[in-house]
Amino acid sequence: MPFIKIMLSAAANINKQQIMKEISRITGEETGKGESKVMVAITESDFIMRGEEAECAFIDIRGIGKIERDINDEISRKAAAVIAEFTSIPAENIYLNFTDFSRDNWGNRNGVSSK
Repeated sequence: MPFIKIMLSAAANINKQQIMKEISRITGEETGKGESKVMVAITESDFIMRGEEAECAFIDIRGIGKIERDINDEISRKAAAVIAEFTSIPAENIYLNFTDFSRDNWGNRNGVSSK
């Protein structure tokens, strides 16, 4: 199950639900896991970049498998386009990171993930 945490500069009049839904859809499609397996959260944060306050976005994507260069590349391009479309954040201030966990390090109410 991919988990996506989106951190955005505080911005008025943004549609958080639409941003989360678009990035959820993109991640589900690109990983081949389907959107029903994706969890997304969005928060507003204060950012300093290049030593000054700045409008920024940081997207942290974590999952088990399907964290691969080609997939990450597509998700990066598409997710950054969504952020740029729905906010006033400049494209050069949008960053993503990807973390691939082993099944032994991902759990829920049933314990750790099984194969």
